[in-house]
Amino acid sequence: MSEEAELQRWLQEKDLVRRVTAAVNNIAEGASPRMVLGFMGPADKFQVVEGKNKSVTIDPRSHARYDLVARVVGTFDAQVARSMYRDLKPLIDQAHGEIAPPGQTFDSTLSRAIQHLLAVPVPEGGALEVQPQGALYV
Repeated sequence: MSEEAELQRWLQEKDLVRRVTAAVNNIAEGASPRMVLGFMGPADKFQVVEGKNKSVTIDPRSHARYDLVARVVGTFDAQVARSMYRDLKPLIDQAHGEIAPPGQTFDSTLSRAIQHLLAVPVPEGGALEVQPQGALYV
């Protein structure tokens, strides 16, 4: 699917089909997939910049933490990925059946996840302001 060494490392993860299936389900429900895909997460911490007027914005370096994931996904061969998905579909459906409400198909969950991702606004221009909420930012 890709010659990227990082993808080869990811493919060695235990219970990968279950984890990816759970991640799709999380995204479809509006939740972060980070808990199940932690091995793909950035090593660097999320950083913010505090402005003079007490505004808090995302440090541009925080966005760069995901460059590796974007680069690897950007190298996927679509035909190979489609073939792999087709081959793994029975396992994906089985894993999905373990976590989904009765009667819900993985295809419908995947569709909802894609729609959820497409609905995320893309910030344009300047810095993106965030508000501290406990140990996190919103």
